[in-house]
Formats: sequence, C-alpha cells, structure tokens
Amino acid sequence: MRILALLVLAAVGCGKDNAPAAASLETIDGVTVVHVAGTPKEMGEQAGRLLKDRIRALLTDYLGAALPGDRSPVLLAARQMEAHIPARYRDEMKALAAAADVPYDDLLLGNVMVDPVPGTGSGVRKCAAGKRLWR
Repeated sequence: MRILALLVLAAVGCGKDNAPAAASLETIDGVTVVHVAGTPKEMGEQAGRLLKDRIRALLTDYLGAALPGDRSPVLLAARQMEAHIPARYRDEMKALAAAADVPYDDLLLGNVMVDPVPGTGSGVRKCAAGKRLWR
C-alpha cells in the first residue's frame, strides 16, 4: 500500500510550476517516489507504466489476502463509495488500471476498502459481513 499511497501524494504535488520533465521513479531513504505530470489521466497512465509489475503484485498479494473469496458484497459497497470520489481521481485510477493491465475494480477496492493497518480504515470486514459500511 505504500506505493499506492505515494501515487496519490506524487500526483497531488505535481502542478505545472514544479512538474518534472518526464515521469520517473526515485528511491529516497528506501521509499519509492513517483514523479508524474499532466492531467489526472496522463498521470495515471505514467504511474501505471512505471509501476506496472509492482501494482500487479501488490493487488494480487495484498488484495488476495485482505479480501479472500467472494468480493461481490465488498465491491458493491466500493462502487457506492466511488460516487463520492472526485472525477479527477477516478480518471487517474482508471488510466492507472489500464496502463498497469489490472482490473479497475481491484484498484478501486484497494483504494477504498482495504485497511493498510487493521482497524484504521473503512471497516471492510463489517461491510462484507452485511453490517454497517462505515465505523
């Protein structure tokens, strides 16, 4: 999840005044930093290309462990939450999913439903059990 969180931070920090010349990866103190620029769609495409293998591995390993079995009840809740995500972020996630060749639904689940640290996020287990969506 550290990489996906950095995608958002890197995208937010890249305005026209401080945009890097080209999309790139950098490691600072062991943390991967992603430099992207452009529209949300362009930033998603750049990040998806740069991090394709990492994103695929992360979603396969992490999402598989966090949400084993039938994901349909959790995906239904994620789609309800998706309506409240600003369009620019949805555009970026869709472009990132396409460039990384991962299902958009998996990327959506990873962004809105999975707790990187158990007990700190969305309450996915309650939702999956048919209980309240938010704590």
